[in-house]
Amino acid sequence: MKVNYDAMVASLTDRGIPSKTAKAVCNLRYCKSVFDILELTVCTGSDSKDVLYAYYDAGYKLCINDLTFGMKSIKIRDEWERVNLESVLIRVKLLQKDIAAHACQKDKRWLDKLMRKEKNFFDNYQTFLQTIKDGEIDSLVPYNVILDMFSNLIRRSDSE
Repeated sequence: MKVNYDAMVASLTDRGIPSKTAKAVCNLRYCKSVFDILELTVCTGSDSKDVLYAYYDAGYKLCINDLTFGMKSIKIRDEWERVNLESVLIRVKLLQKDIAAHACQKDKRWLDKLMRKEKNFFDNYQTFLQTIKDGEIDSLVPYNVILDMFSNLIRRSDSE
């Protein structure tokens, strides 16, 4: 991470941005979740500790790091794919926020209950994650599909 950080700072300072400002901007990259947690705390009216737990619990249980790492390992061939990658990465973070919001508004164990109720879906999701780890996915299409499936699952659970 330090190498990436230094490269990002150098990239900004090379373009004429003052070093102090470049470092501040690059440091924001590593605390992006703070903004999500703050927003969820305000929007849900929940205690920040509850939001923090729900947010990271969702990230852990959905293996968000594995998901995003897999996406970032896909070879991007053109500008369209680069934009699509950014869009899909944003959707993943929105999924994590959405699940955390549900947990804060409904029940701390909302995700656990959903995982038990929709066991087949989550078993298939684990298989999908394994194919990512095995390097068998070389397109963003499956990621878009799984995110659509998650959105539908959440919407369906809301209507029940």
